[in-house]
Amino acid sequence: MNVTRYSATGNTFVFFDANVELSDEEKSRLVLEHVGDLDGAIFVEGRNGLPLMDYFNRDGKRAEFCGNGARAFVWHLVTRKGYPLEEEIEFITGAGKIKGLVKDGIVFIQSPDPVDEGVFEIDGICIFKVRVGVPHIVVERRDLENVNMETFARPLRWKFDANVNIFRSIGDVTLKMRTYERGVERETLACGSGAVAVAYVYREMIGREKTEFILLPPGGRLSVMIKEGEYYLGGGVEDV
Repeated sequence: MNVTRYSATGNTFVFFDANVELSDEEKSRLVLEHVGDLDGAIFVEGRNGLPLMDYFNRDGKRAEFCGNGARAFVWHLVTRKGYPLEEEIEFITGAGKIKGLVKDGIVFIQSPDPVDEGVFEIDGICIFKVRVGVPHIVVERRDLENVNMETFARPLRWKFDANVNIFRSIGDVTLKMRTYERGVERETLACGSGAVAVAYVYREMIGREKTEFILLPPGGRLSVMIKEGEYYLGGGVEDV
């Protein structure tokens, strides 16, 4: 079994590329033994002639999707498995088939379609719930840098069983964001599917004419683009 690590805009993942089939129990055990305080693990497999990304959070539980994990998966396919640069690669996730490519050093994926799951109000705060492969809460907070994520985001994570993203606009299409992740159970340096959820909510708030957004989580820079109704996520990936 080959074990590698990648960082995708601050999210660090352990990859297990095995030539043998592993049970869910074996996968969970490997995650708990090897991931430690990192963000999660990805098992590289295949199904029906396509690569398959099987994602586990660091708590040893499978999740349907991870945006930055999917970008790291594309990087792994190109740098370790011989897939071509600058050509679309189709692969399977728990959220369905998606596509990705590496171009000019940036790794892009086509995101699962954002699905609006409702708007709620708690203590005068407007809360959006959006599914991007996995459930997300999105809240605009103009005091973003001063928010205590343990006291604000953690209760929302458990109330809605979702990742919690807060954001504020610092420009026409530039958004700072922070995320408390389900399954990691702490604030993380970035969240790819969360960035898509934030861009989706902000686009709905300001009108739909904008088609490209820059997201600035603590871990770096992500881009979200909308082309013909499809959402795309881009950013850097590096070996660690």
